[in-house]
Amino acid sequence: MLLRGLRQETADLDLCVSKELAEELDLDHCRMDESGSYTPFECVQMKVNLGKYPFDIIDGYQCETLESILSLKRRLMRPKDLRDIEVIETVLAGKTAHRDDATALKEEKTMFQYRSEILVVSTKWFSDKANESDANELDALLNQRASEGWELVTYDYMATSLQVKGAFIVTFRKKV
Repeated sequence: MLLRGLRQETADLDLCVSKELAEELDLDHCRMDESGSYTPFECVQMKVNLGKYPFDIIDGYQCETLESILSLKRRLMRPKDLRDIEVIETVLAGKTAHRDDATALKEEKTMFQYRSEILVVSTKWFSDKANESDANELDALLNQRASEGWELVTYDYMATSLQVKGAFIVTFRKKV
């Protein structure tokens, strides 16, 4: 909804990944929520099976269709979904609502380009915790992206179920 200009900000990142990437990230051992999304990292939910979800192309990215998002949000009916349902229905109906509707948000918002990266870190034989070398790799990535104009949005560390290999997922943004 953020890429479509229907929200000014978001607290999480929802991704749809291929079965191959899901296996590489070992998603089967991650928590699954009521919508069927895995949560391998804090604030990141991943659905598996790219071909299952209809999508539109928004700014060069595949984004789930509003109809598909609306269907999911109607099914879940969480308190956080109620406003989204109203906004999506307004957009799909081509109506103009009140001042804080989707059109107004699009006019007022700052546009950002987002970039998420997976930084695979050293092999862990005795502990799944990040070590100093891992922190140094993360620092190097953060400093490199900052020098390119990217701002850190969020990051999280994930160990695999076998606790042998871990990775950071890091999300950056910059104004466009």
